[in-house]
Amino acid sequence: MLLDTLHHKKLLNEAWTIRRVDNKTYYIKYIFEENEYVILVTDLCLVWFEHGDYKRIQQNAKVQNIDIEAKREAVALLVRLKQLFLESISRCSIKKEVGKLKLHCKLTVSQIRNRINTLSWIFDCELLDQETTNDDALSGPQVIYDHFIQPSQAIVNHFTENMSDENQIKLKMARASASMYSTTSLSYMSELINDKNAATTNTTSAVTQMPLDGTESQSQNEEIHIMVSNVAQSN
Repeated sequence: MLLDTLHHKKLLNEAWTIRRVDNKTYYIKYIFEENEYVILVTDLCLVWFEHGDYKRIQQNAKVQNIDIEAKREAVALLVRLKQLFLESISRCSIKKEVGKLKLHCKLTVSQIRNRINTLSWIFDCELLDQETTNDDALSGPQVIYDHFIQPSQAIVNHFTENMSDENQIKLKMARASASMYSTTSLSYMSELINDKNAATTNTTSAVTQMPLDGTESQSQNEEIHIMVSNVAQSN
């Protein structure tokens, strides 16, 4: 199985949802539309995908003893599936089988008590091929590259090219050939300090040049989000 370019482009700018099961981390992207849904899951080694069109929904509904005889019934069920998925994605069970990955979504006991018609659903994702010669579709490794490696590399490159002033000073000092005690070196240090003080007056520059850490500001998150989106859209 391969991921066609249409669904690839739709999913590219969607955010990842992280689900950890039995010391295993899965990254999930999804889109629910009026007539279909798509789900992309990866553990960064393999990639699984499901396209829930009318026939797929009709087929999966039989497992839950639900008869779908018209597209309007599938559309109505899809609304419920979306709600179920969003409510249970953080605690759904994930089972890996040969060539498949099953996401079992169901309501909690407290949720069931407050509803008359409850719904349980298994999203049956299929393993993407490891390679392809088809230019109109993507293999599993290609998906990992486009959705993870390339955006991550763009972030690394951005902050590498826009190092903080502290790193720039260290770099200049490392390249200085003069002795620390020479007149030339002292003049050089004074120049660096002056440059440093001048740079601190520019708050915006300081924020955008700081490397990521555990206490990053909201503006940094927004900058990274915009940057990753731009990288994705450029492809």
